[in-house]
Amino acid sequence: MGQIQGVAGRIRLRLRQLGYWKHDRPDVRRFCEERGYTTQYLYGWLRGRTPSFAYVTRLAGDLGVTVEWLALGNSAGPEERPAPRRGRRAAPGPADPGPGPEPPAPWPFDAGQAQARRGKVIEHPLARIGALMERLSKSEAELQSTVRAWRDSEERFRKVFEDGPLGMAVFDPRTLVFQGVNQRFAEMLGYRPDKLIGRHVLNYTHPDDTAHATASLGKVLAGQAPFVTWEGRYIRKSGDLLWGHVTTIIIKSDAAGGLCGVKMIQDVTERRGAEERLQSLFDRVPVGLYRATPDGRLLDANPAYVQILGYPDRESLLATNAEALYVDVEDRRRWRARLERDGIARDFEKQLRRPNGAVIWVRDSARAVRDATGRVVAWEGAVEDITARKRAEDTTRALAQIDRELAGTLDLARTTARIVTAVLDLLHAQRSVLFQLDRAGGSMVCVAAAGVGDPAEWIGRSVPADAGISGLAIRDGEPRWSPDLLADPRVTPAEGGRERVQLDTDGSGLGVPLTAGGEVLGALAVDDARGRVFTEEDLRLVSAFADQAALALRNAHLYEEARQGRREAEVLADLTGIINASLDLDAVLQQIADGARELCQSDLAWIARRRPRTTEMLITHWSGARYGHADDHPVEAGRGIGGLVLDTGRPFRTDNWRADPRIIQDSVAVADAEGTIAEMVVPIRVGRGIEGLLCVSNRCHRPFSDRDAAILLRLADHVAVAIRNGRLFEEAERRR
Repeated sequence: MGQIQGVAGRIRLRLRQLGYWKHDRPDVRRFCEERGYTTQYLYGWLRGRTPSFAYVTRLAGDLGVTVEWLALGNSAGPEERPAPRRGRRAAPGPADPGPGPEPPAPWPFDAGQAQARRGKVIEHPLARIGALMERLSKSEAELQSTVRAWRDSEERFRKVFEDGPLGMAVFDPRTLVFQGVNQRFAEMLGYRPDKLIGRHVLNYTHPDDTAHATASLGKVLAGQAPFVTWEGRYIRKSGDLLWGHVTTIIIKSDAAGGLCGVKMIQDVTERRGAEERLQSLFDRVPVGLYRATPDGRLLDANPAYVQILGYPDRESLLATNAEALYVDVEDRRRWRARLERDGIARDFEKQLRRPNGAVIWVRDSARAVRDATGRVVAWEGAVEDITARKRAEDTTRALAQIDRELAGTLDLARTTARIVTAVLDLLHAQRSVLFQLDRAGGSMVCVAAAGVGDPAEWIGRSVPADAGISGLAIRDGEPRWSPDLLADPRVTPAEGGRERVQLDTDGSGLGVPLTAGGEVLGALAVDDARGRVFTEEDLRLVSAFADQAALALRNAHLYEEARQGRREAEVLADLTGIINASLDLDAVLQQIADGARELCQSDLAWIARRRPRTTEMLITHWSGARYGHADDHPVEAGRGIGGLVLDTGRPFRTDNWRADPRIIQDSVAVADAEGTIAEMVVPIRVGRGIEGLLCVSNRCHRPFSDRDAAILLRLADHVAVAIRNGRLFEEAERRR
């Protein structure tokens, strides 16, 4: 409704008469709380804003007056009603001297009657006028919104048509001739836009694709599909071919139901060329390529893969389940487990059987293909035939086994490898593992393994000295065996031992201690299928072999210790000479890092130095790093292995930093990047302060010994001397 003159004054008058008055102004807050109004609305009405007719009728009821009086100030109208009261009663205020006619005195107040009358609408001509004006305003707003939306839609289509990246053309569905094309469409075909107007939509389609284009166009014209999409070739003005991803749709062009066709084309010539080159590579590469589902169904294979497996054609191979190709189903289980765990399996060697029964060796590198949810949907891999190489390796290994005798070599690595392979040949078992006893640490360390499984998973691992069948043999001092390691109460499993037995073998095992000169050097464990019975003859044979193996192992250890002692003396002498002869600190530190890696037989070594005149410690020199490490890595106190050494000032070593609770795992960037497992760090002291750190690491489970710690501490002293000499030289240079 329109502006109602004097409503604010009449509201103010009634609020004062009803006692809603405080500090010479209307008590808006109390009135709204008791009557259920929004304070912002009432403040607006008191400032002259126009209430709707519904609020006028409600206010009239709550103020105890008629609608005519409140809206028009008409005292001749119907007699006013008493305002219903809610909440506490307020004392009536003084008479309002403000403008506006004085309303008749309200009749005696009755709360029940007032509550019943509240909200009752008194019909008034202004109500109909106000409602009509509101409907007209809404209709006008809706019409304006529709016009704006239509204009915005038209503008968006024009922008997409003129400036979009796709070639677009509008055509007549009845005559199939172009009525309009954008600049991008014309550029694709090499013509000016006006030269394409009036041409048939199939004029520029390659003849070999015309039939397919006509069929697709017929579907959308017949209403069989809302749109059609296909890829085809077009002939440019220059005669070159254009591969296009085409989408055609029929839309209404006006309110009368007229139709127009829209064709959108994306240039995919470059992509199609890449696909053709990739397909050519797939067909001609001499490596077998395949794609298969996790259940073994082959989806695709290139000619080289068909040839490697000896099938007459691709269709015959695709009809064969991949699981049927394996000679040993355990190979497929391990290969699949590695793929599911890591997402990739590199250089996995396995035996496959051709249709004619011939067995071949292949090297398979594959990856897992996952969908958007992370579920594995396929394997993709490359296969090489390594049968000839494997046969050569077998021949060489057989000749080497005959040539090498345990007493004929003092090389520790060759001796341990010969022990584990020889016992497999003697007992025809699945796997053998050689453990070296570490009395100081109360554990056994695997130094060699052979047979099924990956030897790298065992070598370097440390287990309690009483664990497994080997621990039982050491404890009893004689060979011990069990047909079921999992069920035998005599066998104490190491951490994860039972799961490893289930994973790699069926569970039978034999352990024999290796004793030389009354000293237990370690133990030899042999695993086989569950239920295997090791006979008395087997025990006598393995006992005799263990005596020879222990003697050879002790001789190899003595030779290795002597060799390492000589090499250590040579390296330390060389370093002393370098330190005395060279003032190039960086060159000296690099030599020391290389020497630490060699003497401790580690995979990695690094040196950290304190930045001059700061407390910051940075790794500056590397030996054996896989990555460049161009930037110096900081070492923070209390974080990581280096941080523990900075805090305590004492050497620190761990067999497995990931499982070590003393190490804060959020500061192991170097160890993570390099893949290290065992690690040892010693401080470099100059005077009373720590000026650096010297570290060696292994990427396998080979722990560091006390001897390694002694070597590293001696090398740290050489680093301290080099740093001190470098500082003296710098001071001398500054004084010049």
